[in-house]
Amino acid sequence: MGIEQPEVLELEVKPGSCAFHHGNMWHGSGKNLMADTVRRSLVLAHIPAESRFKPTGAYVPGGYIAGRYKRFGDDTMDESFFPIVWTDSGYRTPFLQTYCRNQPARAPVGVI
Repeated sequence: MGIEQPEVLELEVKPGSCAFHHGNMWHGSGKNLMADTVRRSLVLAHIPAESRFKPTGAYVPGGYIAGRYKRFGDDTMDESFFPIVWTDSGYRTPFLQTYCRNQPARAPVGVI
């Protein structure tokens, strides 16, 4: 099982640029070659509104990062940390309605 000879692509991203990839894609970055420059990144993840944490035995449900924000005794996502952007019914996390005041309440046609 797996990929015997994966295609490896190198992507050079200029400062202020961004890259998008699927969450199932293996990805990483090499060593920072600019010793006197700090390299920072920002990660955003969109997941379905009906997502739930799954029990994973002795490990933290949700993994190293997301598991920190799991509600005690509940498997739902805490909207304070995982706001719901859109649902088919038009629901979005209430604080986004104010934050995104000039945005539509529903996703535009063709946007998933």
